[in-house]
Amino acid sequence: MKIHRFFVAEDVLGNDVELLDESVVHQISRVLRMKVGERVALCDGRGTDAVSEIIAMDKKSVSVRVLERIPTWVPQKKVHVFLAPIRKERFEWALEKCTELGVARVTPLITERSERGIVKRERAEVIMKEAAEQCGRGDVPIFGEPVELETLSGEYFVLDMGGVVLEQSAQKNKEIRLLIGPEGGWTEAEREFFKSKNWQSFSLGPTTLRAETAAVAACARVL
Repeated sequence: MKIHRFFVAEDVLGNDVELLDESVVHQISRVLRMKVGERVALCDGRGTDAVSEIIAMDKKSVSVRVLERIPTWVPQKKVHVFLAPIRKERFEWALEKCTELGVARVTPLITERSERGIVKRERAEVIMKEAAEQCGRGDVPIFGEPVELETLSGEYFVLDMGGVVLEQSAQKNKEIRLLIGPEGGWTEAEREFFKSKNWQSFSLGPTTLRAETAAVAACARVL
């Protein structure tokens, strides 16, 4: 039987836990219509699930008793994806799939050709949390504040049709930052900027991928 998972702020180290988060209480009592005696898994966001039994509930809280604690998957590689804003539904799809694959952080990247609208932080965080709950992941990625391409410093790998296949040594890096461009691609000025920074461009093959597909494929490659 499937056990529904929920990321909670409450400490799950004790035997009895009272859940007060309105969204979690609403999901358990109103959406799923769960009853006393049913089981849930409480995720602490640090790699532990507390399998628990509901022992009481009302409109504002759900009380559970922890039965066992089990370790969950927390990605060891830190992949930070900088994704240029695209159409809302496609950006949200990319957030969901990148979370399932194990990225550590997603940051909207403002480029010359990126869409103006950006998915709101609250919406993005809900999407990533629900994706992490569904796939059995033990933590939730961070949704970063939008950044301008020209303000970046450090080492980055740029997805571009003209790049080379990503080297095996780069894929083994414990931390890696990926730049994924907009639907219209990078401008020549932006490519010159990459060259001035000595950032490596890499390709995923001869086909032209949608931005959201490219983001997911690039993450899968390095993860």
